[in-house]
Amino acid sequence: MSSLKKTVSFFCTVSVLFAIAAFPAHAQQQEYSESTRRFFASIGKAIVSLEDGYYGFSNEQKERLFESFRKAINKETQAVDQHTFIMDKKGAARFMEEMRGTFAGIGTRIGVHPDDNDPKVIAEGEALIKTAKERSSSGKISFTEAEEARLEELNKILSTLGDNGLLVGEVFPGSPADKAGIQKGWTIHTVDGKPLVSMLIEDAGALIRGPVGTAVTLGVIVAPFDPSRTGLQSIVVTRGNVVVPQLISRTIEAPTAEGAPIVITYVRIVEFAGEAASRFETLLSENTAKALIIDVRGNLGGSLGIVDAMLERLMPPGLPMLYVKERHDAPEKLIMESIAGVPRLFAGDLVVLTDGNSASASEILAGVLRDHNLATLIGGKTLGKGSVQTTIPLANEAMLKVTEALYVLPSKEIIDGKGIEPHIAATDDPATEEDEVLQAAVNFLVTKQKERK
Repeated sequence: MSSLKKTVSFFCTVSVLFAIAAFPAHAQQQEYSESTRRFFASIGKAIVSLEDGYYGFSNEQKERLFESFRKAINKETQAVDQHTFIMDKKGAARFMEEMRGTFAGIGTRIGVHPDDNDPKVIAEGEALIKTAKERSSSGKISFTEAEEARLEELNKILSTLGDNGLLVGEVFPGSPADKAGIQKGWTIHTVDGKPLVSMLIEDAGALIRGPVGTAVTLGVIVAPFDPSRTGLQSIVVTRGNVVVPQLISRTIEAPTAEGAPIVITYVRIVEFAGEAASRFETLLSENTAKALIIDVRGNLGGSLGIVDAMLERLMPPGLPMLYVKERHDAPEKLIMESIAGVPRLFAGDLVVLTDGNSASASEILAGVLRDHNLATLIGGKTLGKGSVQTTIPLANEAMLKVTEALYVLPSKEIIDGKGIEPHIAATDDPATEEDEVLQAAVNFLVTKQKERK
C-alpha cells in the first residue's frame, strides 16, 4: 500500500497523509486494448496450462495465488488511487457489514489516542508524499521501493496503540456498550485480560468484536471524567447486534447575557444511508429554530442520493451542486442541481462541523454549502476523498472497489487528495467532557444571532 494510512478513528483529527480467467459479466461488452487482451490471455493460458498439466493446484495453492495477485494489483493501483483496491474475503464481509449499518459487537467507535501519534512520524510521511508528487509530471504519485517500504513502516507506527490505550470516540445509543455504562473519552487498555499496548488497532478491534451473546471483559480507565474511579476498571459487556444510528438530533439552548436563550437545532449525521434523508426532512419540517448545526465529523460518506436530498432542503432552486470528471482529460459533467418544486426547509444561520474523517458525501455537503455561502465550516480539514467508487463482487467472495470518477464542487474545485479547510479551525480535546468544536459553533451562532438583532 503506497499511501500513509489514516489510522485514528473519526474523533481524532490527524490529517491523512496522502488513504482471471474471465472478465466480469458487466465488463465483457466493453472494448479493451490489444495489450490488455494479450496480458489476460497470457495469464489465463499459464494458469490453465498449469492446472491441466502435471503441476495442478490445490485449493490452498489457489488461495495463496489469488492473494499474491491481489497484493500485486493493489500495489500498482494504490500508487495512483488509494481508493481502488481488491478486498480479501474478510475485508469484503466487513465492508458489506458497514454498508448495512449493522454489526455484531459492543457498539463503539474506537481509535488510536491522539497523544500516541508522533508528529515527527506524520511529518516524515507528508514529506515523502510531497517529494513523490513533485517528482511526477503527471500529478500521479509514484514512490520508489525504499519510499514504499518506509511508508509501510510509518503506517504501522501510526496504527499501533501506545500507553494511552484505545480511545472510545463514540458510544451508540442503546448499544451493549451504552447499556454497560461505557462513555465517550474512556480508554480501553485490556481485553479479556490481554494488554493492548503495542498492538495494531485492527487487532485490538478484532478482540473486542465477537459473536452475539458472548461476553467480553474490558479494562478501562475512566479518569479524568470521574476522579473517584482511579486506575483500571473492569467492565463486562455482552456483545449484541448493533444498529448504527444514521441521524441524531437535539435542541441546544445557549444562554445569553440579555436573558432569553438562543435556540439551536443540532443534528449529527452518522452516515448518509437508510432513512437519513427522510428523517432529516422531518426534522427540518418541525424545526422552529433559526440556527442549525450539522455535524458530519467522522462521517465517512454513504449514498450520493441521500446527500442530494438533504442539500435540496437547504438550498434555493437553480443552483449547481455537483459535477463529476470521469477522466483526467474529460470536461466536468453536472450531475446534481437544486430544482424548483422542492421546498427549502431551512434558510437561517447554518454551521457544518467537520474533521479529518469527514469524507465523500460529507465533503460534498460541506463543500456545496460553502461554495454557495450558505454555511460556515467549523472544525478540522476534511479527509479529501472526493471520488466515485463502484464495487464488483468476485467469485471467491473477495470484492474489487474501483474509482470511476472524481467529484467537482460548484466552484470547480476537485477535493480528492486535498480536503476542505474550515472557515474556523477548532479541535476537540478527548481529555475533557466538553466538545470544544461544538462549543465553538454555538458561540459563533450566538454572536451571529446577536448581530442580526
